Amino acid sequence: MMFLTRGASAAAAALIAAGALSACGGGDSKSSATTSTASSGADAASPAVAAAKADFAKFHATQPPISVPTLPKKPPAGLRLTITTCPLPVCRAESDPVAEAAKILGWKVKTIQAPYTPEGYQTAWNQLLEDPPDLIAASAVVPDSFIAKQLAVVAKRNIPLVELGPSGDRPTSEGPLKAAVAGVPQFAQDGRLMGSTVVADAGRGPDTVWITDPSVTVFKPAEAAFAKTVGDAGGHADVMKVALANIGKSIPGQVVSYVQSHPKVKYLAFSVADFTVGVPQALKVAGLSDKVKIISRAPQAANLADIKNGSTWAAVAEENTSGGYRAVDQMARLAMGVELGDLRDPAGWAQILTKDNVTQTTVAPSAPGSPAAFLSAWHVD
Repeated sequence: MMFLTRGASAAAAALIAAGALSACGGGDSKSSATTSTASSGADAASPAVAAAKADFAKFHATQPPISVPTLPKKPPAGLRLTITTCPLPVCRAESDPVAEAAKILGWKVKTIQAPYTPEGYQTAWNQLLEDPPDLIAASAVVPDSFIAKQLAVVAKRNIPLVELGPSGDRPTSEGPLKAAVAGVPQFAQDGRLMGSTVVADAGRGPDTVWITDPSVTVFKPAEAAFAKTVGDAGGHADVMKVALANIGKSIPGQVVSYVQSHPKVKYLAFSVADFTVGVPQALKVAGLSDKVKIISRAPQAANLADIKNGSTWAAVAEENTSGGYRAVDQMARLAMGVELGDLRDPAGWAQILTKDNVTQTTVAPSAPGSPAAFLSAWHVD
């Protein structure tokens, strides 16, 4: 799942600073740290360390192209799809490819943009249900509990619903949420791979810190998986709380202060790559560049450039535009009565990137083989 593009960070941060996230619990603009895992005493020969090294080796290697099960026939054309999205690039990074893929299938697409607030999200859903479509793809900016009444209507009408980046909600065959993209499995995979990367590098569980905005609940599975992987290997992960609104503003200074006051911490793990904006430069000015290593998830082009030039150490890449095509694939299967199975809430493609295997720095990484794999599965020439 993508987050804020570096060029859009300031504009998005301004939106959030105006109160967009405050209704969801808000972020703490002051950094704080708490120990989330305790040392288990594991050493370099422990099974947990060996597992982390194997995990790193597997996902640091070039990943094969994605594959998509072929549908029995081409999906029906003319279906009406409504997409809810929001002003932030995190939403548009997947909702725009959803619209692109749906139009390839001849579906009629309507997009509703909602503010990044619970109230705005509810309003968007009310607008959506004024003219109920055949299919719904929703950028789930808040938990489903905020739209319980609207989801009851979806369930009554049996409208296939797919969510993009659900806030902890899991899909079921019974619904009303029938499938998800960039859900809990994907974030848990990201966090595990980040943890495996630092354990493999250190040779044991190291001292780390997870840097996140706690109000963004979609990050929590990644945080938990990272902490477990590091903790199982004998290390520990503190949690440093920052605010999304402070990307590129106060966060770099907060990170420098944290590193200065926690000299044992050797790895800085960011819940999303955009939190790193300005951090490598701030560490360099403070003379701390060689004291810590930066790892993140969902890198974009600028993050790849930082990895290539050595100012950032590593990142876990995930599906980009492929996620939008995957959502359309899910909806096509639901509309055709094809069982989703493992496609209901997949972890998706992932790749651990370091200086050794970054091949380009111009666009965000995406799953190889996409969208061709989806078009072939849909019988689209």
